[in-house]
This record gives sequence, C-alpha cells and structure tokens, in this order.
Amino acid sequence: MYRSDPWHKLALAIVLAAAVAFSAAAIMARGPWYDEFYTLYAADPGLGFADALVQRWLPDNHPPLYYALSWASGWLGEAVEARRFINLGILLMAAFALFLLGQWRPEFRRVGLLYAIALVSLDPAVLQVAQLRSNFLAYASAAVLVAALTVIANPASPKPVRRDWTFLGIALAIAFNVHLTATVICAAVGAAFGVWILLRRDWPQSIGLVITGLIAALPFIILIAMQFGRMEENTRVFWIPGGFDAARWALENELVGWAGDNIALTVVGAMGIGYLVQAAVRERQLPPEFQLVLALAAGAALATTILLAVHMWRPIILGRYLVALAPLIAMILAVGASVILGRVNALLRLAAIATMLMIMGLSLSQKLDMVRALPSWNGTAGRIAEISRQCPDTIVHPALDWNRPTMDLPPADNRRVMPMAYRLMAQRHDFSVEDEASRRMSADCPTVFWAEHVAGQQDGQAEITARLLQQGYPVGETRFEQIGDGWILLSNAPGMLP
Repeated sequence: MYRSDPWHKLALAIVLAAAVAFSAAAIMARGPWYDEFYTLYAADPGLGFADALVQRWLPDNHPPLYYALSWASGWLGEAVEARRFINLGILLMAAFALFLLGQWRPEFRRVGLLYAIALVSLDPAVLQVAQLRSNFLAYASAAVLVAALTVIANPASPKPVRRDWTFLGIALAIAFNVHLTATVICAAVGAAFGVWILLRRDWPQSIGLVITGLIAALPFIILIAMQFGRMEENTRVFWIPGGFDAARWALENELVGWAGDNIALTVVGAMGIGYLVQAAVRERQLPPEFQLVLALAAGAALATTILLAVHMWRPIILGRYLVALAPLIAMILAVGASVILGRVNALLRLAAIATMLMIMGLSLSQKLDMVRALPSWNGTAGRIAEISRQCPDTIVHPALDWNRPTMDLPPADNRRVMPMAYRLMAQRHDFSVEDEASRRMSADCPTVFWAEHVAGQQDGQAEITARLLQQGYPVGETRFEQIGDGWILLSNAPGMLP
C-alpha cells in the first residue's frame, strides 16, 4: 500500500459530492413501486413504536431496523420519494463512519480512497439508494463493517484499542439487523477474519473479536427468535425463483456487473492481486495484503456457500439481496490497486486515480439513466389522470383480481398494502378509485380498469374483458393499454379520447 498523496482529500471530496448528487437525483427520478408501498405501510408514523413493531415489523420476513428508521423519518412526508431521503442520511452516516476510521487509523487512508471510488462506482450506490427498501442500508452497513474488519484484523495494523472494538461492535450490530442475506454475508466475513486471527495465534485479538461479535449479535438473536417461526411459515410458498440455476445466475450477474462498473479499478486491482500471488510464490510466504485479500475472498466464499445451501431449502438469493457482498469485492479490488499504485510514481498515481474518478462518474450517470428507465406506478396513474382531466366523470376500478398472486402471499399485510397503494397513487394524481365491491360504470366517460404490479402475467384484452364480465362488470367496447408493469382497460371509451 502507499502513503496518501496531497490531493487525496480533494479526490475524496469529489467522490462524496458525486455520491450525494447522484443519490439525490436517483431518489427523485424513480416513481414508486409496490415494495415501497409496503415500507410506507409498515412505517406508518401514526402507529406507536410498540404497536408498529408487534403488528407490522415482526410479521415480515426481515429484521425490523430499516422499518424503524423509516418510521422515525415520518416527518419527511407521505410521498415515497420524500421518505427515500432517509437513504441519503444513511449514505452520509456511512461516509462519516469511514472518515472517523481514517482519522483513528491512518493506515486505512492508504486504501480508503480506492475503496470509496469502488463503493460509489458499484450498482447499489444508485440503483438501491433510489428505493425505500432496506437494500441500501445493507450495502452501507456492510461497507463500514468490511472497512472496520480490514483495519482491526490486519496484522500490519496496530493492535486494536477499546475505541476500535466499540466501532466494530456498532458496525456488526447494524449489519446483522438489516436483511437476512446481509446478516449471513456479514457473519461469514466476520468468521473468516476470526479464522485469520486464529491462524496467527493472536489469542487476545481472537477473544476480543468473539466477545464483540457475540454482544453485537444479541439483538439479532433475540429478534430472530421472535420472528423465525413466522418467517419459516411465510416462505413455504415464496415468489423468489428456487433451484441452483436461479441462484447461480443471480450471483453471476451481480459479480460480472460489479467487475465492470469501474473497469480501470478492476484492471489495476487484478494486476495488484496477480503481483501479490507472484510475490507469495517467490518469497514462500504470504504478504500481509495477500492475507487480507484471502480473508475477504474466504468470507465471500463462505457466505455464498451458506446462502446457496439455504436457497436450496427456501429461496433467498435474488440480485438486489446480494448487495452486502459488493463491499467485499470493492475492498479486494482496492487492496490490489493500492499495491500497484504504491509501486509507481506520484504522476502515474494521479493519472490512474483521475481515470478511475472519470469512469466512476460515467458509471453513476449510466446508473441514473437506468433508474429513470425503470417502470413505476406513475406510468399507469399518470395516464388515468390524463383521461380523467379530459372527462371528469371517468370511473376507475383497481383490478385487484389480477393482484391476487401478490395479495395472497404472506405476510397477510399484502392484502391491505395493495389497495392502499392504488388509493395513494390516485390521490397523488388527483382522481379517485372505487371500492372493490363497486360495479359502477360511467355513463358519459370511460370506465377504467387499472392493474399495476402485474409484470409477467399473460392476460390480454380479450381475457381481461371476459374475466371482468364474469365478475359482474357490464363492460362494452374496450381498449387496452400496456404501460410499464401494469395496464389499463377502458370500457365504452368515447371516440373523443386519444
């Protein structure tokens, strides 16, 4: 690794500014989607903390930390986009934690800039920050944990003191309580570092890590004891694709994507790892940096093995659920790159970092375009609002029958969230929706049947019309429009409408 150059602070400021700017843009760029309405429902600030915990957070399939944070952020407003700004707060807190680590542990600064560039370049920095779900918190907490373990367990670093153990304990406690896949990943990387310390026969540090880990895991152990029975019941019939091939494809897609997010950093990092392998063979001992890379890789391998085993029992592996693996890849690449950059002159280092920063910016821009292109409920709701403005007596029926596959999935709150989502989007776009029992049809304007969150369903205009007739709706001539992941069917549409 190499000493920090004078321009490192400027480069770090550029990374942070880019992360904040693109995060804020992504938060506002995407319209709401179904899972975010579930978070809104679970984090209703009108409920007291205890009632929300018992009635809405514990019945779900995830630890309740993100719901609790979302509940506490109710002052941000009722709109999904406004509530997403909690993720910007999480980003700033994670950045501050990494800054503190660099202040307390100067050796972290040698790899910290490269690590920050890698983290901001990867998919979750934009794609997950733009969702009112726990995935970005899983990413940020894993990033802080990986950095803490890298410094505290590294044999090239000074022995940890009480402040270091406290920092690590807080990082572990947060990372354990965000998402089950993140819990597995973070526990696996912690175990890998524990084995690394044991192999060095550093008994005081081994005991410190075990005690810190056990204390940090206590809240998760208590919560999982309360939730596990319901989680097991909820996932007997689940929506995540099962089987080894589905899991392998999800893992492969994420790993390949992360490797390509900042190709300059990936190439230099791979060169550095190659150099470390060559040095280990030549010197017949493992350089400290290579030991660190092996510990990180072992943690990733152990986590993947456990997740695959669990997935074969109950499907758990999905692309966005693997975000806690990304910081491991980021740190491996950062360590490898720091080895190479430590062996070149300052001018070449500056050129390499500048190139990585430029590619980071391009990656952020590309991801923001991807966020803007994602479908949301604004597509269908906006179209209905347009029709309602042209003909104010338009009647709108949420086509909940097409949402039964989602509403019938546990937890039972799905049956309440889906109708709530239609109502909220109708209010946002200034039209109203009928109750489920209503069969009213407009005499002078279109009657609109509205379905969202139905991607992958095969029903076309004829099948939808037939089902509506069977349900007692006196539909006549119809027109069908597919919009994003939803559709609208207009019955008896006047010819004046476009």
